[in-house]
Amino acid sequence: MRVKMANSGDILLLYKQDERAALQKLFTVYYEPLLLYCYRLIREPESAEDIVQECFAKVWQKQKDFQYVYQVRSFMYTSVRNSCLNELEHRQVV
Repeated sequence: MRVKMANSGDILLLYKQDERAALQKLFTVYYEPLLLYCYRLIREPESAEDIVQECFAKVWQKQKDFQYVYQVRSFMYTSVRNSCLNELEHRQVV
């Protein structure tokens, strides 16, 4: 599923200026696709929601590190994937 980011330049500018509106826009655009991606990997709705919400918290904390919106998108998908793999590994150990 390809997500189309409207006004990506505006979102990045708001994001770099520490505007919550940018995070809300990112959330609106990416939450559902990330949740579906995460659910496909771990097959547990509650854990998928937790992982995706944690991802958005990480994105907000690292906002000054991103220069382009596609870096944010890549970071989010990579973060969700890695968290899912950690969750699956934890389940095997326990």
